Amino acid sequence: VPHAKYTLRTPQRLPLLADTTAAMAALPGVMWCGRLGWGVGGLRHAAVVQGLCINQWGASGHDYAGDRRPLPQKQAVLPVPIARSPHRRFATSSAPTVVPTSKEQQEQGDTPHNDDNLVGMGLLRRLGWDPDSLTINDPKAFNRYKMLPAGFCSHLCLGSVFAWSMFNGDLCRLQGVVAQAPNDWTLGDVSLTFSLIMGGFGWGALLGRRLDAWGVRACTTAGAVCLGGGFALAAVAAHVGSLPLLYLGGTVWGLANGFAYVPPIAAVLQWFQDRKGLGGGATIVGFGAGAAVTAPLFNGLMDKFRVLPEFVGADPDLVNQNGHLFVHMAGEMREVVVASAAEAARLGVEEGAYLLGTGSTGLAETFLALGLSFSTLLALSSTIYRLPSPALGASFADNKQGQGNGKNEQHEGAIAEGAGTAPFHVDVDVATRSPQFWLKWTGFGLSIAGAYGILSTGKTVLVECFQAVEPELVTPAFAASFVVMMSMGNLGGRLFWSSLSDRLSRNTPDPLYGRRLTYSIMWGLTPGLYLSTLWSIHSFSTNPGMLPLSVFSASVFLIISMFGGSAAARPAFASDMWGSKHVGALMARQLSVVVPSAYFGPRIVTALRESAVTEAIGDLTGKVPDAAFFHAFGTDKSQLAQLLANKAINIPRLMELVPPGTIDPTPHVYDTVMLTMVGINVAAVLCNLATKPMPPETHSRSTASDNHSKQVN
Repeated sequence: VPHAKYTLRTPQRLPLLADTTAAMAALPGVMWCGRLGWGVGGLRHAAVVQGLCINQWGASGHDYAGDRRPLPQKQAVLPVPIARSPHRRFATSSAPTVVPTSKEQQEQGDTPHNDDNLVGMGLLRRLGWDPDSLTINDPKAFNRYKMLPAGFCSHLCLGSVFAWSMFNGDLCRLQGVVAQAPNDWTLGDVSLTFSLIMGGFGWGALLGRRLDAWGVRACTTAGAVCLGGGFALAAVAAHVGSLPLLYLGGTVWGLANGFAYVPPIAAVLQWFQDRKGLGGGATIVGFGAGAAVTAPLFNGLMDKFRVLPEFVGADPDLVNQNGHLFVHMAGEMREVVVASAAEAARLGVEEGAYLLGTGSTGLAETFLALGLSFSTLLALSSTIYRLPSPALGASFADNKQGQGNGKNEQHEGAIAEGAGTAPFHVDVDVATRSPQFWLKWTGFGLSIAGAYGILSTGKTVLVECFQAVEPELVTPAFAASFVVMMSMGNLGGRLFWSSLSDRLSRNTPDPLYGRRLTYSIMWGLTPGLYLSTLWSIHSFSTNPGMLPLSVFSASVFLIISMFGGSAAARPAFASDMWGSKHVGALMARQLSVVVPSAYFGPRIVTALRESAVTEAIGDLTGKVPDAAFFHAFGTDKSQLAQLLANKAINIPRLMELVPPGTIDPTPHVYDTVMLTMVGINVAAVLCNLATKPMPPETHSRSTASDNHSKQVN
C-alpha cells in the first residue's frame, strides 16, 4: 500500500499444500481451540524448522533471533488498525509496523518490527528473559563456548523421542504385562503417538516469528514445560489405559519440538558466525544422540518399577467367554492371559497363565521419571543462553572473513560450513511454484517415511524376528543397545553425509550437482539396504548366527544414518538451488513434508505388519488339531475372529500347537513392509534425478554479502 514515501510490506501467503501439511501436527490443538483459521494463518510467518538452514542468517549478515537493532534513519512506524474477524477472537494485528524507507532495505527484507504487544512480553521483561535483557555487548562478559553444551543438552532432551520403539512392547501389554490382554492397545494404536511427537515441528511454523520475539530462554523453558507435560500425560494415559490421553500427551510432547528446536540453534549460530559447522553441529548431534541416553535409562527404570502378575500355572484349564480366557480359582472365575514360551523367554518369566490386573509394566513411573529428568535438564540449559549484540555477532563473522585471502577462499569457506553462497537468489513465490521445489519436497518426504517407520518400530522388529528365535543371543540388553545404535546412526549420518555433501560440492563445476550427487548416493543405496534387512531376517530364521544379525544391524544403522544425513545436508542443497537469501522461508515450507511422512511411515509399517500377522494366524490355525486348539483357547476354531479381536491368540502360541516341521511365518511378516519401502525409496531417487537447476531467468543477483561488508566498513 503506497503511502507517501513509505511502503507497507505484507507477508506472502504460503501455498495451500504447504499450509495444510505444516498445520496437520497442530490440528488437534487448533480444532480444540476452535480457531482453525488462526492456526493456518500463523503459517504466514513460518519459522525455520531445520536447524542448519539458519546459516542463511549469518551469511546475509542479519541477526534473525533477538534482533533489536536501532531503527535506521528515514524509517517510520505506521499504526496498523486492529482488524477483527467474526471467526477470530483476537485481532489480526495489534502492533505498529516499522516500514523501511530505503529501497535497498526493502529488497533485503530487513524490516524491524515491534513486538511490545505480543503475549507474554511484559512478563518476560520483568523476568529478564526477553532478548534485550539477554544481549551481551562485551565479548569478555560471556564465554561463548558455554553455548555449545547448553545447545547439546537441549537437543539431547528433545531427541529422546528416537527411543520410542523401546516403549512399544510395554504400551501394548499395559494390562497383561507378560502378554497382550483383550483391552490392550495394538502396535498401530501406539505408533500414532510417535507421529504426533515428530509432527510437532509443524508447531514451529505456526508460531513463526513469535519464537524470535520471545527469545531463546523463554522458548526453551516453554519447551521444557511441554516436554515434561507430554511425558506426564503419557504416564497418566498408561496408568488409566486411555488412548486419547496418550495422543494428547504426544501432541503436547510435540509442542516441545516446536518451541525449543530452532531457538537454541539460532542463538548458538549467532555466537559462532565464524564457525557455523562447529556451532550448528555441536547442537544438532544432541538431537541424534537422545536415544543413546534414553534407551539404557528406560531399561533400568523398567526393571526397577515392573511388577509381575500372579502366576496361575503352566497348563490350567481355560474357559473361553466371548474371546476372554478365564480359570476357576477359589470358587470364582478369574480372567487370565497366557504367555507363550517365546514371550516368557523374552521377559525372563515362566510359561503359562497369569492373573489379569495383578501386575504392572512400570511404564507410568518410568515416563514420569524420564519426563522429570529431561524437562529439568532442558530448563537448566535455558539459563545459560545469551545473545550477542549485532556488533558483537558481526565481529565473529568478520573474523571468518579475515581468514580468507580472496573471494574464492571466502566462498569455499562458507560452503565448507554448509551455508551455501550462491551469487543469486530466487524469489520465495517463484521457488515454491517451481517443479524443483515439489520434486525435492516429494523426494525428501518419501525417503524419510521409511526411516520414521524403522525408528518407531525398530526394537519391535528385532524382538519378533530375532529374539524369538535366539533369546540367549538377542537379550533385552542387546535390544537396548540396538536402539542406541540407531541413535548413533542418526548422529553419525548428520555429520558424515553433510561433510560429504560439502566435499562433493567443492569438487564439481556447479556445487548444486555435488549436493544432488550426495542425495543420489544416500537414496540410491537405501533400497538395497531394505532388501538386505529382509535377507537377514529370513536367514536368521533358518541359520541363527552373528552374520545375519550383524547384517541386519548394519543395514538399519545405515538407513538411519541416511535419514540424519538427508536432514543435515538439506539446507545447503536449498541454498545452492535457490540462493541463501530466502533459504529460511523455503526450508520452513519444505519441512512441512515431515508431518505426513511422520504419520504415513509408521502407519505403513504397522498396517502391513498387522495384515500379514492376521493372514499367518489364519494359515496356522488350519494346521492345528481341533482338540489341541480347544484345550489351548477354550473354544473351537469358529471363534477365531473373536479370539483375534481380543488378542487371545498369536503366532508364538499357535507354533506350540502345530505339527513338528511347520515353518514359522514370523520372518515373513515384514516382507511386504520392506518391499514397499524399496519402492518408496526408488521413487525418491527418481525425484532427485529429475531435479534440475533453476532456470537463469528466475535468478536475481544477491548482494547480501556486499551489503554486510558495507555495514562493517
